[in-house]
Amino acid sequence: MPQNDPRDPYADLPWSDAPLDDPYADLPYADEPWEAAPPPEEGEWAGSPGAVPQSSFPVPAALREPQAPATPAPSRFPTPLAALAAVYGYDAFRGDQAAIIDQVVAGGDAVVLMPTGGGKSLCYQVPALVREGTGLVVSPLIALMHDQVDALVDAGVAAAYVNSTLTPAERRQTADDVRSGKVKLLYLSPERLNAGQTLDFLAEANPSFFAIDEAHCISEWGHDFRPDYRMMRILKERFPETAVHCYTATATERVRDDIVRELGLVDPLVLVGSFDRPNLVYRVQRRSDRMKQILSVVDRHPNESGVVYCLRRADVEDVCAALVAAGHEALPYHAGLPDEDRKRNQDAFINDRTKIIVATVAFGMGIDK
Repeated sequence: MPQNDPRDPYADLPWSDAPLDDPYADLPYADEPWEAAPPPEEGEWAGSPGAVPQSSFPVPAALREPQAPATPAPSRFPTPLAALAAVYGYDAFRGDQAAIIDQVVAGGDAVVLMPTGGGKSLCYQVPALVREGTGLVVSPLIALMHDQVDALVDAGVAAAYVNSTLTPAERRQTADDVRSGKVKLLYLSPERLNAGQTLDFLAEANPSFFAIDEAHCISEWGHDFRPDYRMMRILKERFPETAVHCYTATATERVRDDIVRELGLVDPLVLVGSFDRPNLVYRVQRRSDRMKQILSVVDRHPNESGVVYCLRRADVEDVCAALVAAGHEALPYHAGLPDEDRKRNQDAFINDRTKIIVATVAFGMGIDK
């Protein structure tokens, strides 16, 4: 099957030089002027069997190859506690996790507000292991997709992601695995989820639920951050019997109400967890000498891991180079790096081959480290 074949449910849409799922790739900083995604090349489909113009996506059903009915992924555990003990090694949930998980397992909608590191991911990972079918996780950050999927696979859970780092052959293999009931958790970006072909494919795959991470992007500034977040109301239209669960660490009461309204959630459970994190210390200081201030923090924590966040890609490169010049192990992470470099640098950080990662917020704050 040729690349971007109309029969490929994960064909890259829309077409862009920037990675499809990469947050902030087109953020219009002053020194990085935004450029519109290039249009598809004329005649790209010439000579392809059953080819159609790219503008005709989603592809008419008559042009797709017939597929056998999808096989739902079987339940792996009878109860959430059984899954928690076998996969994660814990004997009890903490805080509101049990109430949230019970809501997901029962098939109800939910809006969950928890701090970063509060255990949000467990609230959709565990129910996916208990319910029949494949749990769909909508995540805006490639780094978080890789981090969670790698950890799940290491724990023996059949998990996968579909994003711009995969080859067409890898995307097709993932689609085949979902159809055959081999995948319990599938991670997608909002842009890829909203593509017509993906929704058609998921309608055949019978997802067990949708979990939307960083759900605050739906409200207030969400239309600036990820326009496709505001389009996910289509989930309740296309899958009225499938539960939708929204997770965020940043949402006022007005934003939570907006999430419920925008997505058309039905009688959702709304839970707000505690944000008291006694293990964290917050300090805000006026910037004077950037590198001197950064090095003073790094030097206070020798041989410890840390993340230095920067607003711009150019700052990431400058700060990373300065840290290396000062004798520290540091690697960059931002949307301008090739996919393989980002993956290699993230893996090096997770596996302690480097102590410091210097990144834009594309790296995310939920990396399990």
